[in-house]
Amino acid sequence: MTLNNKTTTEQLIKQVSWAFLAQMILTSVHHLYGGIVCDSGLRSSMPIFATFELLTVLSLLFWYRRTQSGVALTLFTVVIAFVGAVQGLFHAIYGHAYKDALFLMGIPADQVRNFSFPYYPTISFIPRTMFSLS
Repeated sequence: MTLNNKTTTEQLIKQVSWAFLAQMILTSVHHLYGGIVCDSGLRSSMPIFATFELLTVLSLLFWYRRTQSGVALTLFTVVIAFVGAVQGLFHAIYGHAYKDALFLMGIPADQVRNFSFPYYPTISFIPRTMFSLS
């Protein structure tokens, strides 16, 4: 997206809102699919957290749009940074990239489980045909 004189705060807020909504939908579908395939209630419950995140972010954006409040913008920034850190750094890197890299290097699933943090007490691997898509 290129910012120019015609790009208004209103447009930016709408674009951020739609982008965050898309991220939460993709995250929810991803976790629902993983929960069904791996029979994991924990994974299936992630859309509940995604809904909470979405409502929080949209509420802060709505507040900022209405008031131009620095407090609303600061809280929005903190929430987005937290969501990015949790989803980006912990979940994406540790929950997927780390264990997937070990698995793709040919380390058997039972041994990959030995490298798992207790947050993932049971790691289930999706059949190889769906592995890349998940």
